[in-house]
Amino acid sequence: MVFVFRAYTYTNTENERPGSSKKIENLQGQVDEVTHLLQNNVNKVLERGDKLDNLQSRAENITDAAMQFKKSAKEVKRKMCCKNIKMCCCLIIIISVVVITGLILLIIFVVKPGDDKSTPTPPHGNLSQVIQTPPYNVHNKVIY
Repeated sequence: MVFVFRAYTYTNTENERPGSSKKIENLQGQVDEVTHLLQNNVNKVLERGDKLDNLQSRAENITDAAMQFKKSAKEVKRKMCCKNIKMCCCLIIIISVVVITGLILLIIFVVKPGDDKSTPTPPHGNLSQVIQTPPYNVHNKVIY
């Protein structure tokens, strides 16, 4: 929107004073200068408005991008948390399998098949010595 101001000068040829045309020309020059300044100011205001509109639209675009980023960041965080839990569970299962396998192997190699250590064997094969062992009380002291 551009405003144009025009100044009209009327000259009266009959009643013209000497030097008054000079004054009118000076005044006309000043009016033209002010008009030019006003037009420049109006143009600058319009440009500023366009820049503000552009800046506002860019700010809205950045806000939308930030919301999208926040949403995708939450989704990635959730996926990584699930992945971390799965890895921990797999690690626990693997460690448990290794420990159980180790215990089974330890039992197999320490207790050999055919060795029955639950029944006492008489010393030197004499059953009468096993029967003649003195009785013990709770404190493992021999009672006579």
